[in-house]
Amino acid sequence: MYGTRILFLEDDLLYQESIKEFLEEEQFDVDTSKDGEDFFLKTYNNIYDLYLLDINVPHINGLKILTEHNDQTMRLVLSSKPDSCIRSFKNGCDGYLNKTTDLDELLLRIQAL
Repeated sequence: MYGTRILFLEDDLLYQESIKEFLEEEQFDVDTSKDGEDFFLKTYNNIYDLYLLDINVPHINGLKILTEHNDQTMRLVLSSKPDSCIRSFKNGCDGYLNKTTDLDELLLRIQAL
C-alpha cells in the first residue's frame, strides 16, 4: 500500500506510536494528530486517503469531526468505548474497530476501504 496516506487521530501517544510504526512497516505513509484542532489543520494542508479516528480526544472529538469534516476521505474509527460503534456509523464513519483488535484485522480493514 505504498503511497497511501493516513492521518491518525489518537491522544494516547504510546498507542498512537505503536499503530503508526505497524502501518509504516506495511508501507503506509502515516501522519498523526493528538487532538481535533491539529487534525483539522493537517487536513487543510494535506490530502489523505484515510482517516483513522479515535472518538475521545481533546478540543474537537472524533464524532464532531465525522459530522463536520465533509470531504470524501474514508473514515475508520478505532475506539474502546462500548457505545461508540453505533454512534460512529450514525455520524458518518465508513468502518469501525475496537482498539483491542488484532493488527492483522486492522490491516485488512484498511485495505478493504
